Amino acid sequence: MVTQRICLWACTLYLTLSFSALAQEQEIEQLLETNSAYADPSDLLELLDEFEKHPIDINKATEAQLAVFPLLTPLQAKAIVQYRQKIGTYRSLADLTQIDLIDPALLPILKRYITVDPNSSREPFSISSRSRFSKKIGASQTAKDSVIAGSPIKTYHRMDVRYGDQLRAGILVEKDSGERRLDDLRIYFLSYFNRATGNRLILGNYRLEFAQGLIFGNPYGYYKGSAAHYSVTRRNRELFEYTGVDENASLYGVSAKLCFKIYQLFLFLSHNKLDATLNDEGKIKNFYNTGLHRTPGELARKDQLMEQLYGGRLVIKPATFFSLGATYYRSAYDPAMAIQDKELNRFALHGRSNWLIGMDYQLTRKAVHCFGECARSQNHGLALLHGLMFQSKSLQLVISYRHYSEKFISPHGNSFGERGDPPQNEQGFFWSILLRAISRLHLSFYFDQYRFPWRSYSIAMPSNGKDALFQLEYQPAKNVRLTTQYRFGQKDHQISENRQIVPRIEHRLRAQLEVQPDDHFTLRGRMEKKWVRYRYYSSMPYTHAQKFNGIVLYQDMILRLNQNFDLALRLGWFDTDSYESRLYQFEHDVRGILTNQMLYGAGTRHYLRLHWQPYRFLELSLKWGSTQYSYLPDTGLNYVGDATTLENSLNFQIEMHW
Repeated sequence: MVTQRICLWACTLYLTLSFSALAQEQEIEQLLETNSAYADPSDLLELLDEFEKHPIDINKATEAQLAVFPLLTPLQAKAIVQYRQKIGTYRSLADLTQIDLIDPALLPILKRYITVDPNSSREPFSISSRSRFSKKIGASQTAKDSVIAGSPIKTYHRMDVRYGDQLRAGILVEKDSGERRLDDLRIYFLSYFNRATGNRLILGNYRLEFAQGLIFGNPYGYYKGSAAHYSVTRRNRELFEYTGVDENASLYGVSAKLCFKIYQLFLFLSHNKLDATLNDEGKIKNFYNTGLHRTPGELARKDQLMEQLYGGRLVIKPATFFSLGATYYRSAYDPAMAIQDKELNRFALHGRSNWLIGMDYQLTRKAVHCFGECARSQNHGLALLHGLMFQSKSLQLVISYRHYSEKFISPHGNSFGERGDPPQNEQGFFWSILLRAISRLHLSFYFDQYRFPWRSYSIAMPSNGKDALFQLEYQPAKNVRLTTQYRFGQKDHQISENRQIVPRIEHRLRAQLEVQPDDHFTLRGRMEKKWVRYRYYSSMPYTHAQKFNGIVLYQDMILRLNQNFDLALRLGWFDTDSYESRLYQFEHDVRGILTNQMLYGAGTRHYLRLHWQPYRFLELSLKWGSTQYSYLPDTGLNYVGDATTLENSLNFQIEMHW
């Protein structure tokens, strides 16, 4: 068995070092991939999709509009506007290479999302629709133990109507597998935008993103993935229509943005129902965030909590390089929030109300960008995040400090941190370096030291940890790119038997080579190895296994016959000792879906994705994925399979544009 694994590893590694995939998409993939199955960067995917359909005209865009784009830093956005003011008009995207802060290697990616075409404005009237059907075939313990009355097919339908960039109306309905109603989730909005003044009005479902996310934050880009240096500085859209599928992520009501000479005013009002669990007294026991309404128990949690929210934000910009903002909102809950476990949830949201107030700033001068936000919640909890970015032609340095009190309560916040949850009970110092030593060699490194000053769900006492990543990208030829990555993490872990704390140490090593022989055919291979161990102390008896290993190998093949048809195939193999050494792999899917596949046990993972545009107004996409387990350990959360456990999934999507 060991010999077979070594041979398979060696053969696949040979392929990895012989073939590869789409080099220019690696930056985008690094933004999207995370190291958690529960992280959801789908909002980022929607944002990139919006930019691809409606590219930014860099001859018209403001600094704030450019800074929203995930691959541009605030300093790069400012440099693009300043160079435009110097030369008058960009004649081609190649003019961007004259800016010191713009890496020429970014141009193949940027050309998909930005333009210099003066005729690139939106069509006077357009309608687009998207319908998606998904089904999973395989063992499911939930399905076996519960009464699921609805169809096993997951459906998604969305329509978007636009009149230029002034008026927009949208509706979205979705049902998960096992749910009865086709409109179990309903999202709709109507918005108005005045390009000349910058004023905006939205009725229906909307989202808010301000400052560093302490009060209102977006859920994408806050995880320490491969592109952690992009995650620290926020790219906020401020106020925008909600097109996601998270039942509890949006606000519902009316919101407005009013722009004046040196200041902007935001006003918002929301009257929204949220999923929650009630206790015996009829009070809210906890939030229910899965969005699933299949069984009687799940249906009983639907729309149990009413949140009424109102507030505003004022931003003053006395100069082009400086802005100062203040945000306030107040929420009222019906029924009241109750604390069930006073030891575990001592600082959890409780009562019938909560308010937050905060201030933030941004200062950009030459090669330095400073940013920060501080906020306070109703129960006197404090939170702050401050940072600095320095960027030159060959160096990018980011330093950030965060302090989120255990008392701080911000249900709509989402700021940078170890957990990726609303900011609470965390302190940390982060710094990263991106070095372009030579034109074909890029080095990046980050280190994050963090501490949880109060107990967490899994550890009944304060704990701490650290995380570091080193990555090297080398491009020996135009169509070849080699990437190696090493990641180290150490985090406190509590032994359940005696409540003692031992460090959990994790090492991950990745090697990837990408080659694009021609414009139509690309290949990519990757090997990733993971080691997990618990540091043993003789005074602490620890009966569980202390060392776990995992490995994943895959080969991608992508064929693009023309602009209207492409095919992607992945063949993969994985082998992990347990759930402890699980690994994640990013997978391309139909438009609008991000798959960050979790792999544990041993087996194979394959998928095939097709995209075909037979007519200008019609796009068809299909993805079939298959995971076959030869070994599947019991985690207490998942179905334990035998040597023939097979899980298949199918996604089919139709998009139409008029």
